[in-house]
Amino acid sequence: MSSNALTARANAALVNKNTFICLFSLTKGPITRARIGLAWALVFLAGCLRSGYYPVSGRVVDKEGKEIPELEGWQIVFSMEDGITSSEGELRADGRFEAFTFRPRDGVPPGDYRVYIPRRYLDPERAAPAVIEPMYEHPDTSPLRVTVEPKRNYFEFQVERVRPGRR
Repeated sequence: MSSNALTARANAALVNKNTFICLFSLTKGPITRARIGLAWALVFLAGCLRSGYYPVSGRVVDKEGKEIPELEGWQIVFSMEDGITSSEGELRADGRFEAFTFRPRDGVPPGDYRVYIPRRYLDPERAAPAVIEPMYEHPDTSPLRVTVEPKRNYFEFQVERVRPGRR
């Protein structure tokens, strides 16, 4: 082995030893070690909390299977039966939606859900006119129930339009 190669190896070993000593010295003391432990725990939990979510999409139509364009911009909410989490999506003019939990396209955890479509507000004090029967607006009265499975999920919900004179 040439002297240049030996010198390069010795320098690399010295760098590795110094790096290890530097990293070890950062963890000296109970406060710093606790902070590093906490940081690793948070990284681990962040990865675990976001895993296990599955795509949920679908469509909301009336009882005849027709689109309800007046629902554009309304939310559809999936509220987990045990109350741990809820997910939502925004209805498009054709009734289609994609549900998410934390950010768009992240999916929904598997489980049993109550599904409801709360009435949209035009401003803080003025609700949009009723388009569907009021029972669909609240989780306690909505008859819509689904089970999200650990796969790609698609749901079509048929709802009753509000009866004339009830707006």
